[in-house]
Amino acid sequence: MRLDEELKPYIPELTDIFDQVSNDYSRNEKLLALEEAVTKILSKSSVSNVLKSESFHYLFKEKINRRSTINYLEQDALKEIFQSKMSDLIVKPISKGANPYLIVVKIEEIIPASKNLQQYEKIKDAIQDQITEQTNNDRIVALINSLRERYKPTVNLKLVEQLVSNLQ
Repeated sequence: MRLDEELKPYIPELTDIFDQVSNDYSRNEKLLALEEAVTKILSKSSVSNVLKSESFHYLFKEKINRRSTINYLEQDALKEIFQSKMSDLIVKPISKGANPYLIVVKIEEIIPASKNLQQYEKIKDAIQDQITEQTNNDRIVALINSLRERYKPTVNLKLVEQLVSNLQ
């Protein structure tokens, strides 16, 4: 570790703290107003007509999967998207940057993991069989280990040698 210089403790000015708190408060108020406006717009008529109106600005359409990392959506929003049904709307506030926004996500299509359902079922069954087999093996090993700890078996080598000599 190298220490180039030592910085003295900094106590921010009261005006700086007040400015930051008031900016945060105004951003929060803008988000609340946006949420109310979106709720009013969405409740007035059908969802498809509302989204086609001039009240919303489309950014883009995007296909996402469970491993997607989208910088403007939080991880909980992605979880909520994948728990939704067709034509559901997810409204999430974004307060990054100077201007707050609301992202409205409409579920238009749910693409199954495999288009071929039979292939998907075969893979699912094979994975389930492997899990069952491994679970059974783990249970057997755990049982044997617990019996070894409880009874501490030992091998009498003299008796084994006598048995081997008697069998010959």
